[in-house]
Amino acid sequence: MLRFKTLKNAKRGAKWIVFLWIVTEIFAIPAAAAGLMHIWDSEGSSYAAFDRVSFAPFPQDTPGLQEFLVTSNVPFIISSEGAVGRFDVSLIQSGNLAEAKFGAQSQMPGPAQACSLTTSDKEQIIYTSNRKTELNEDAPTLERAVLVKIHYNSSAKANFTLKSARALKPLQAAPTCTL
Repeated sequence: MLRFKTLKNAKRGAKWIVFLWIVTEIFAIPAAAAGLMHIWDSEGSSYAAFDRVSFAPFPQDTPGLQEFLVTSNVPFIISSEGAVGRFDVSLIQSGNLAEAKFGAQSQMPGPAQACSLTTSDKEQIIYTSNRKTELNEDAPTLERAVLVKIHYNSSAKANFTLKSARALKPLQAAPTCTL
């Protein structure tokens, strides 16, 4: 352990070495923090240190149809709770909403279409993406978004949740069905 008295009595060259060592450590902190912002998996894919899955549901005008705009920096899941039956999920990478364009800086996060058949009203996964939606995290949010449409039984009262595929609470995936 280096004591202050020892440093006070040290030679001038040793003081400079300790001083430079401390300065180097201080300047290394921002570089280390920037390096920790991305974590690399075994396949070389970059995952952000902070999972972000954002979604904006549209007003539900049509029974049995729910639409979301989704943007994420990690793979995500869509789960359903409170309804039993068939769920047809389709994703659209880019297009127009009213006069606004979406998806110019996005990628398809997984299959464009998926079908799941929930067997209970407990929360079950109905769609799993393979990757993030955003290509450029500095782009405006609407440009990083994809459109998700979920068709289901119009008499069902389904509650949908979108979250990181690396969520801490493991969920059961609903069985798939043919499109």
